[in-house]
Amino acid sequence: MSMTEIKKKARKIKKTEKEIDKVIKKAKGNADREDYTKAIAFYQEAARLAKSIGDRRAVDFSMDAARYAMKTGNNFKTGWSYKCAADNSLAFNDFNNAINFAMKAIEHFEKANSMYAVQWCYNIIGRASEEIKDYELAVKNYKKSLELNPDNINATEQLQKLKTEK
Repeated sequence: MSMTEIKKKARKIKKTEKEIDKVIKKAKGNADREDYTKAIAFYQEAARLAKSIGDRRAVDFSMDAARYAMKTGNNFKTGWSYKCAADNSLAFNDFNNAINFAMKAIEHFEKANSMYAVQWCYNIIGRASEEIKDYELAVKNYKKSLELNPDNINATEQLQKLKTEK
C-alpha cells in the first residue's frame, strides 16, 4: 500500500469516526427523549459505520439498539438488533458472543413469529460453530436453518463443505 493510499484510508477512517460521533449524539438525544424507535435506528447506523472501518464498537452499538428495542416491546426490532450484534461479533472473530447473541435473536424472532429471520440466526450459529471447530453444532444449526428455509443456499453449501472436509 502506497503512502497516498494509507493517507486516504486514514482520512476515510477519521471522517467516519466523526460521523459516528454525530450519529451517537442523535441516538442518545432520542433515547433521552424516550423516542426509542429513532434511537434504535441511529444506534444501528452507528454500528454499520463502525463495522465499515473495522471498529469493534459496532457490537456495542448493536447492543445499545437491542436495549432500546426491548423497551419498545417490539420483538422483531429486538431480534434484529441482537442479530446485528451476532453478525458484528462474527466479523470481529468473537465467535462465542456471536452464538450467544444469535440465540437471543432467535428468542425474540420466535416471539414475533418471524421464522424466516430465525434461519439467519441459525446460519450465524453454524458459522461461529465452524470457527470454534464444533462441527457437530455447526451441522445441527445449518440443518435447522434448512428446515425453516429449504432454499437457503448458504446452509446447503456449508453442509456440503463440512461433509467434504470430514
